[in-house]
Amino acid sequence: MATQPDSSKLANLESSLRPYQQEGVAFALAHQRILLADAMGLGKTLQAIATVETANAYPCVVVCPAAVKYGWRREVAKWVPWRTVQVLESGRHALSRADITVLNPELLPTHLDDLRERGLKSLVLDEAHFFKNPASQRSQNALALSRGVPLRLALTGTPIKNRREDLVHQLRILDQLEPVLSIYRGLLPHWWKPTMGPLAETHAINVLTSLDRKTLNDRLRSVCMVRRTKEEVAPDLPPLTRTRVEVMPGHLKAYHQKEQAMLEWVRKWHDKFGAQAEAMEPAMTLEFRAHLTTLRKEAALAKLPFVRDWVEPLVESGERVVFFAYHKEVVARLAAALPGRVATITGDTHPIERRVILDSLDQVDFLVATMDSTGYGVDGIQLHASHVAFVELDWTPTKHEQCEGRLHRIGQTEHVNAWYFVATNTLDRILMDILDAKWADIQGVVDGKEESDTAFLAAILKRVLADGAPRAETQPA
Repeated sequence: MATQPDSSKLANLESSLRPYQQEGVAFALAHQRILLADAMGLGKTLQAIATVETANAYPCVVVCPAAVKYGWRREVAKWVPWRTVQVLESGRHALSRADITVLNPELLPTHLDDLRERGLKSLVLDEAHFFKNPASQRSQNALALSRGVPLRLALTGTPIKNRREDLVHQLRILDQLEPVLSIYRGLLPHWWKPTMGPLAETHAINVLTSLDRKTLNDRLRSVCMVRRTKEEVAPDLPPLTRTRVEVMPGHLKAYHQKEQAMLEWVRKWHDKFGAQAEAMEPAMTLEFRAHLTTLRKEAALAKLPFVRDWVEPLVESGERVVFFAYHKEVVARLAAALPGRVATITGDTHPIERRVILDSLDQVDFLVATMDSTGYGVDGIQLHASHVAFVELDWTPTKHEQCEGRLHRIGQTEHVNAWYFVATNTLDRILMDILDAKWADIQGVVDGKEESDTAFLAAILKRVLADGAPRAETQPA
């Protein structure tokens, strides 16, 4: 068993916690297997470290995205420097007897047996929503690793990404699915029973979808979920303003060509389904997504000259901007076009290089990154910038919120401005209108962020069918 730190060390650690973080640690210690679902930027990592340390729950394993591994080592060294930590780089990396072992899910298959043999006392799953699919190898490995571990912490700001069933496997890993639903035994037609085998998950989903949102939210909070929003616990956090910047691109020849291909595809499916866009089949969904992705990229490339002109006054006044895009090509082209010193991060950026870039942000004017690489693992940029700008739009509001949350979080002292560049009379207009509506109206089980990716795609298709494809006012170059 790991050596218990002296009382002065624990007292210093506890004094570093904000009151709501102390409450989160207390909840975790009382319930042992919890879903820590605080909003982005409220310090879930610190709460997890403090919980494990207070419980003296070592050895501990942290499973997290590869981009976050060195961030975890950094946080452990900051808050509990008396603990040893190892970061696994590959399947060939030998295990040591460190207090804390950090690895990404892809390394679990080769290390799973050795980790289980260590007699783990705690398990932390960072970005736990990545373990929502029970059929995926990573989710099955996480479930196998969790068995018998007394203290289990699942960390995610978005436990429900698309549908309520996203919760099911996360709760199974925590061994909290049956406790959450236990009061409904005999009251609802479908009840989750461990003896039902593969059907168990289907019946659990039926129960989850049978409950109204408030009822399920209350049940989750009473059994295993901690969820606080920035508005609730950080009233001193500076405000966030979203601004829609209309752009009239000058060269849309490539966009028009891709748009025509999409229109032909829409006509084909309209002949088959009529106006019932919600009847989209899986194959249709994938194909439509591909068309939209292509149009997004072409619209973004056409916006780059405007973005460059827009940002020049900010550079002259000494402001720093963090740009987000979806495509690596857009990141590269934007980085080349911007005036001043630029750093880039994509999914290909090695975690060590990423950390070096983030530690050197005082030396650059702009950080340009892909959305998928920066929803996590970029803590610290709130100390360097207060402007976040999107040159491409995603159809998932939580994706934008994650990126905004990298600046709008604890430690930020300035008003945060989120800029959304919308190419006039292109697909951007439809995407932004629907995002605006979803931000205004989506309410869900967690605190109000339940959304359906398929429904969003269907909404776009309905708009195209109803209005026709948006046409740019300028002629193709």
